Amino acid sequence: MGYFRQLAVILGAVSLAVGFLLVATLMTVSVNERIGEIAVMRAIGVRRSRIIAQVVVEGVCLTWVGTVAGLALGLVTARYLNAILSDFPGLPTAFHFFLFQPQAAWRALALLGGAALLAAAYPAWRAAALPIAATLRREAVA
Repeated sequence: MGYFRQLAVILGAVSLAVGFLLVATLMTVSVNERIGEIAVMRAIGVRRSRIIAQVVVEGVCLTWVGTVAGLALGLVTARYLNAILSDFPGLPTAFHFFLFQPQAAWRALALLGGAALLAAAYPAWRAAALPIAATLRREAVA
């Protein structure tokens, strides 16, 4: 069982890293597509902190939607694999390979929340730091 636990930790770490990169990439692309909109918002007086909050909340919401879908898919997959593995000859019928542990799920949610905040922080800072006049001029010409 120690090998299964090590494998789960490795897969979890890789999934967290991939999720971080995906959210950071999606938020960067989203900010790049809305540069003109963000510059107009800054020109009419929207504070930088409001822009940062908007981008970070968008990144966190994106992460939570993926988290809920991933948790549901993981539970269904674990149940299916557990049914397959419990049919192996020589194993006790009460033996389960995959168990849902609420404490581990909460820990994973906390890690994902932190990853979402970090992944959205750079695109949010970049969006808030745009030079207003130059960005508006560039967007008007393009």
